[in-house]
Amino acid sequence: MRHVFAVICACLALCWASAPALAQDHEPDHNPAHDPTQHNPVAPPAHDPNAQVPGAKDKKDAPAEPSAPGPLSADEEEFPEHEPLTMKVGLILEHIAKFDVSTGSFTIEAEVTVTCDKPCDPAITLANGRLTGKLEGQNKGKGKALVHKWKMKGEVDGFIDFSEFPFDSHVLEIEVANKSDPVHTTVAIDHEHTHAAKRVKVPGYEIMVNAEVAGEGGKPDDIYMDTAVVPEDDGDGQIEQHAVFAIHLEKAKLPAVVKSIVPLVAMLFGVGIGLLLRPKSIGTRFGAAAGGLVPLVTFHVAQVITLPQGTGLTRFDKFMVMTYIVYLVHHCFNVAILRSEEVKNENRSQKLYLVSAGLVPGLALVLWLLVFLKFI
Repeated sequence: MRHVFAVICACLALCWASAPALAQDHEPDHNPAHDPTQHNPVAPPAHDPNAQVPGAKDKKDAPAEPSAPGPLSADEEEFPEHEPLTMKVGLILEHIAKFDVSTGSFTIEAEVTVTCDKPCDPAITLANGRLTGKLEGQNKGKGKALVHKWKMKGEVDGFIDFSEFPFDSHVLEIEVANKSDPVHTTVAIDHEHTHAAKRVKVPGYEIMVNAEVAGEGGKPDDIYMDTAVVPEDDGDGQIEQHAVFAIHLEKAKLPAVVKSIVPLVAMLFGVGIGLLLRPKSIGTRFGAAAGGLVPLVTFHVAQVITLPQGTGLTRFDKFMVMTYIVYLVHHCFNVAILRSEEVKNENRSQKLYLVSAGLVPGLALVLWLLVFLKFI
């Protein structure tokens, strides 16, 4: 019995000895490193909204990440910015063909010279027309250089003015543009390489020489052109500079007089002869005046039918209108004389005859002078 009691006591003693260890295993861990209520320099408290992981830097002190580049505008994509460039443009006009007076268009062959103040690679084109072939010459497609020269062929859309027909004059402009970054390029005129060759001809017209620049050098036979640099808006607010080269055409005087004035004078001469016929010959006089009106109108229409549609009143039109007025006055006198002869009033017929002989030519002279002196 004593042995049984000893075993029970030993078991109780063993259980008592192991109780603290078991209790320690089931108690929460009070290590400050794991206690959310204790301040920890490594990890912030759980309730701190600005908590950050250990070892992380403050967002305010961290360098900002580079933002992705935004989309480039059309001009920035096509024309990247660079240092300002000065480009001198010269044009030697070698040939003009197919000058169409109905549309103002004409074709050209020319040599274009471009000189830059630093190596450049220009892209030359016609701003008021289109190229009809590839540019041919040195440096084309060979990278950047200071001087470029090309042979250029193109069709140009010109503006023509027939207000002074048949003595009309026109200015044919050739507008050269650079499509290689035109926004950041300053354009100037190269006068040393700008003129029109003497062999340049336009049928029916004479090329006028600009006396102001005729002595700036070059060959004596060269025809000098007017030049200018004009700003142009490309449509999106960017300003481009275009080099403009112009030659002045004037209708050849002698052919214009022979074709437009001489036939008219011949027809009017026949009418003027009728003024010398006395009242007794009023029938012949009336028939000559009436018969001359139809050829006069036909001649007028034949002269202006070749002009472009939409052309306003030309100098020739105004001259013919004044001629029609003179014809109308002449017919009125003829009718009055004819009526006087029918009633046998010779005295009144004689007075009308004398008045018409002086008034009709005088009225024609005054009206025609007003037209040619540009008062009408």
